[in-house]
Amino acid sequence: SEELDPQLSFHLYQSLLNCSATVRTSALDSCQLLVHLLMGPANDPGIARKIFALVYALSFIEEGAVSSACVKIMSDVSASDFEDALPDLLLELVCTEDSELNQAASSAVGRILESNTSLAYVMFESLINLFEAKKTFVPAKKDGLGRILSEEVPDIWKPRLGIASCLQVTVKQMPDTEIDTIFDFMLRSGLNDHNEEVRQGVLKAAMEFLDVYGKSNFQQLLKLFQSYMDNEKGENVVKQSVVILMGSLARYLMESDPKRIKPIVSKLMESLSEPSPLVQEAVANCLPKLVDAIKDECPDLISKLMNLLLTTDNPDERPAGSGRPPVSTLLLLTFVIVVAGVFLFSSLMGQERRVPYLFFKEQLLADNVESVYY
Repeated sequence: SEELDPQLSFHLYQSLLNCSATVRTSALDSCQLLVHLLMGPANDPGIARKIFALVYALSFIEEGAVSSACVKIMSDVSASDFEDALPDLLLELVCTEDSELNQAASSAVGRILESNTSLAYVMFESLINLFEAKKTFVPAKKDGLGRILSEEVPDIWKPRLGIASCLQVTVKQMPDTEIDTIFDFMLRSGLNDHNEEVRQGVLKAAMEFLDVYGKSNFQQLLKLFQSYMDNEKGENVVKQSVVILMGSLARYLMESDPKRIKPIVSKLMESLSEPSPLVQEAVANCLPKLVDAIKDECPDLISKLMNLLLTTDNPDERPAGSGRPPVSTLLLLTFVIVVAGVFLFSSLMGQERRVPYLFFKEQLLADNVESVYY
């Protein structure tokens, strides 16, 4: 009977893991010649399953030569022999140092979940456990005089970024009854990650969830975000993400139910007083997108912004030396954008009578902005 050298299988597997397209293509050419041995009883079942999972993941890669070779191999194999182990093996591939492979494995997971949504919760739990296990950063320890006692452990963040990419396809298949579970992880860990790219990946996953379930679970999500903003104090990168999520939640209701956006606008306005430049900037970026739904309240909104801009004397709202703009600059940005929105809607609705009032406000701001800034 035909036998396959275990070392050959291992080296082929390692070559398929190589991030070089040339090496992968050569390895895939060999796999095509040996496909019945690699995926058959002549090979060790464990390595055969790993090779199958890797080839399946690589079939989703953007590199044309690699993808087409994988599809050809898959056509010669009975996939039913490997289906049971495939989800777990794909999760291992999501956590490699190769970003391209991570993305391809995430797409493969998404394809599986499309045909079997019952796996979504199990996959989600596995992903968040892997996320916590892949946190490797440990800051340097110093004594009271600032001398280093132990060096910091470097942060190997690409596996967590791969997990974040996989979360983006997983959360869309999660039932909306698991909102608390999903956002408990995101607010506690994912959006608070040490690496900014990982945080952005988790934020994209949260946005994907809102895109599917935001409208039908508006009140629950709004209450959850408001509770976090009320209970967490001080500088917090998670708050920046929560502000963005609140703005996105409102955007989904712009056409269908604009009245329900007003509580979000009120909360965003309150957040402008947060002593956090990250939060203030996020609010300044969110409010202009919601002007259409609050155009009748824009005069009052402008008055509130003007009052805060010209009267605030809280030193915590002026982060000196941080390299970021003070709150007055961000409020000015918000003010100008909202005013521009009011001008637009006033013109469209024939409300030219407001224009002199706004020009007066703008002149007042110009006369006082220098004293406010300093």
